Amino acid sequence: MSVVNLQEHFGKRYRIDFDPAYDPAHRPKDKLDPWYMVIPCERGTIYPQGGDRLTAEVEGRAPTRRQLQALDCVTVTQEGDSFLAVTFNVSDFGKIAQIIKPRRKRVLSPEQLERLVAMGRTFGFPTHRTTHVSAPGINAEPAA
Repeated sequence: MSVVNLQEHFGKRYRIDFDPAYDPAHRPKDKLDPWYMVIPCERGTIYPQGGDRLTAEVEGRAPTRRQLQALDCVTVTQEGDSFLAVTFNVSDFGKIAQIIKPRRKRVLSPEQLERLVAMGRTFGFPTHRTTHVSAPGINAEPAA
C-alpha cells in the first residue's frame, strides 16, 4: 500500500520528525520509510494513514477537538475523554493545519546564516576540518 510521503509534500515548509520506534540515522533521504514520518504540531500530531489519507491526533485541548469534529472533511477514528484521532484527505491539510498548527521549519536568511558563521569564527569553532586531540603518552616518543 502506498502512503503520503510527508517529507516530499510538506518538508519544505513544516518540520518532519520520525516515530521514536524508527531510527532515521545513517539512511539516505530517498530510503527513509514514510510510514514513520510525523509532523509535530502545537496542538497535536499528524502522520500518514495510508493511501492519500492522513491522521491528526489531539490529546487534551477540548476546544481543538470540537473544532476538528465540526469539519465535514474529517472522519473520527478514535475518541476518548481527552483524546481525538481523525483521518482526512491530504488535500484538506490546510484546514487541519489552521486548527492544530504544524511546527514550521526553521529557515535562515542569508544574513542570519552569515551572522552565525561569523559568531562561530569568533569563538574559534573549526569549519569543515577535523581537530585531533592527542592524550599524553599516546603519540609520545618511547622512553630511552
